[in-house]
Amino acid sequence: MEMQDKILETLQKDNEHLINEKKVLSSRVTTLENELANLEAKHSLLLSAKENSAPPPAQNSTAVSQLQATIKELQFALDESETMSKKLKQKLEKFEHHQQALDDAEAEIRSLRVDLKRKESEFKDVVEGLSAKISSFIDSEDYNKVQEEIIKEHENTIRDLRSQLNEGGRKDQQNKNVSSNKDRQIRNLSKRIAELEETLQKKNPDNIAELIRSCQPDVHNSQLFKKEERRVKQLEQALLEKDKGTEAALGRLKEEMEKLRRQYEDRIASLQAELFDARNSQQRISPKLKELEKENLTLRRQAMNDLSPGTPPPAVSNVENELHELRTENNTLHKRIVELEMNVALRNQNASLMKQMQERLDSLSQEADFYKKMSNDKESSIKDIQERCEEKIRLAKENFTSQLLNYRKEHNNELDRLQRSHQAEIRRIANQNNTSGSDDLSQSLMQIAKEGGNSAFLHSVLDKLKYLEKRCIQKEKEAAFELTEARRIAELERTLLEQKADLIIEQKNQQINEFRSQLDQLIVAMASLQPNGGKS
Repeated sequence: MEMQDKILETLQKDNEHLINEKKVLSSRVTTLENELANLEAKHSLLLSAKENSAPPPAQNSTAVSQLQATIKELQFALDESETMSKKLKQKLEKFEHHQQALDDAEAEIRSLRVDLKRKESEFKDVVEGLSAKISSFIDSEDYNKVQEEIIKEHENTIRDLRSQLNEGGRKDQQNKNVSSNKDRQIRNLSKRIAELEETLQKKNPDNIAELIRSCQPDVHNSQLFKKEERRVKQLEQALLEKDKGTEAALGRLKEEMEKLRRQYEDRIASLQAELFDARNSQQRISPKLKELEKENLTLRRQAMNDLSPGTPPPAVSNVENELHELRTENNTLHKRIVELEMNVALRNQNASLMKQMQERLDSLSQEADFYKKMSNDKESSIKDIQERCEEKIRLAKENFTSQLLNYRKEHNNELDRLQRSHQAEIRRIANQNNTSGSDDLSQSLMQIAKEGGNSAFLHSVLDKLKYLEKRCIQKEKEAAFELTEARRIAELERTLLEQKADLIIEQKNQQINEFRSQLDQLIVAMASLQPNGGKS
C-alpha cells in the first residue's frame, strides 16, 4: 500500500508538471501568434511602401527574404506547438483515466483486504473451537479408559462369583443339603450382583457416541466453511488480477513518460540550435547596422553642408528607410532571442525536474532495498516461529505421553488394590463356608435340590450371569468400536488442521514470493531508468 501511494503521488506530480508545461506552451503559442500577426502587418506595410516608392536595393530584398524565412519558421513552430498542445491534452486525459482506474483498484484492494481479515478471524475461531473439542475428547478418552478398566474389574468379580456359584451347585448335587447360611450367602451374592450391575450402569453411560457426534461439525457450518473458502479463493484471484492490471498500467505510464522525456530532449536541442542561429544572425547584423549608422551620419553631415535645409537628399531617405528596416529586423531578432532564452530557462526547469525524478528513483531504490531486507527479516522470523511451534508441539506431546503413563500407572495400582480387596473378601466367604460345617451344608444342598423353587432361583441366577457376561462382551465391543471411531475422527481432524496450517503457510510463502517478485521488478525498472536520468 505504501509503495502504491508513493507511485500515485509521483504520477500526480507528473500530471501537475505536464499541466504547467501545457500552460507555458499555450502562452508561448499565443505570443507566437501575436508576433506572427505583427510580422504580417509589418510585412504588408513594407510591401505597400515598396509599391509606392522606388525599387528597393539588394539589401532590402535580402532582408525581406530573411523576414519571410523567419515568418515560415514561426508558422512551423506555431504548428508544432499546436500539435504538441493536442498531444499533451490527450496525454492528460489518459493520465486522468489511469488515475481513476488506480483509485478504483485501490478501493477494491482495501475492501478485499478487509474481507480477508474477517475470513481469517472466522477461520481462527473455527480452529479454536475444534481444538477445544479435541481436548475435551482426549479428556473423555481418558475417562473411558478408566471406566473400561472398572468394567473389566467388575467382570472379573462376576466370573469369580459365578465360579463360586458353580462350586456351590456341585456341592449341592453332591451333598443334597442346604442350610440357612447358604441361602443367606446366595441372597447376598445376588444382591452383590445387582449392586455391581447398578454401579456398572451408573458409571458407564452410553455417551461416547454423543461425544463423537459433538466433535463432528454440523452440516451447515461445514457447508458455510467451504463456501467461505471458495469466496476467499475468488477474492485472492481477483486481487491477483487487479495487481496485474495495476502493474500493466504502471508499465504503460512509464513508457509514456519515457516518450515525453525524449520529446522534451529533442525539443530542447532544437531550441538551443535556434538560439545559436539567432545569436549568430544578430552578430552578423550588428556590425552592418553600425556601418549603416555611420554612413547615415556622414550623409547627413554632407547634406547639411551642401544642400539647403528644406530639401532633403534622396540618398539619406533611402538610407533611413533601410536603417529602419534593419532596426525592425534587429528588434524581431532580439525578441526571438528573448523567447529562446525563455525556452532555455524552461529547459533548465525540465532539467531540474529530471534531477528531482532521479532523486525520487534513488529514494525508491533505497526503499526497495529496505523492503527486501524487511522481507528477509520476515522470512527469518517466520522460520523462528515455525521452529518454536515445532518445539512446543514436541514438548506438548512429551507432556501428554508422560501424563498418560502416570494415569495408566495410577489406574493399574487402583485395579491391583481392588483385586486384592475382592480376593480377600472371597477368601473370607470361603473360610466362613468351611467353618459352617460340611454336614449342614450337605443337608441344605439336598433340601435345595428337593425343593423346586431354590433350583429355579439358581438357574435364574446362572441365566442372569450369562446375560451379564454377554452384555459385558457387547459393551466391550461397543466401547472398542466407539474408541476406534473417536480415534479415527481425532486423527482426521488433526490431519485437517495440519492441512489448514500447511495451506496458510503456503499462502504466506506465496505472498512473500509475490512481494519479492514485485520488488525485483521495481529494482529492474529503476535500474533501467537510472541511465536515462543520468543522460538527462
